[in-house]
Amino acid sequence: MWRTPDESMFHDNSLVHWTEWTPKNITIGINEFPYFQFNTTNIPDSINPVMAFNGSWPFYMILDIAVGIPWGGLPDNTTVWPQHMVVDWVRVYQQKKTIIDK
Repeated sequence: MWRTPDESMFHDNSLVHWTEWTPKNITIGINEFPYFQFNTTNIPDSINPVMAFNGSWPFYMILDIAVGIPWGGLPDNTTVWPQHMVVDWVRVYQQKKTIIDK
């Protein structure tokens, strides 16, 4: 399980979750720390998430509270219910394409 740099609980922090994609990789991180990266070059276009990001098929975001393995472990009698997620903002942007002079 990923922990914050100071070992504090996720709910005690204001965190920035991010995803960056390129034609070859998708990297997921929290604050300035990459958490997970996978290479997309060997994934068929029909299921390749990069194709969604390029507008080849619909793309949408789901923000939810994932309860259970692997993210926080199974809930038990110490789990506080109901859970709440507070989202201050969501920003999506695209890197400007660079023009290479030939």
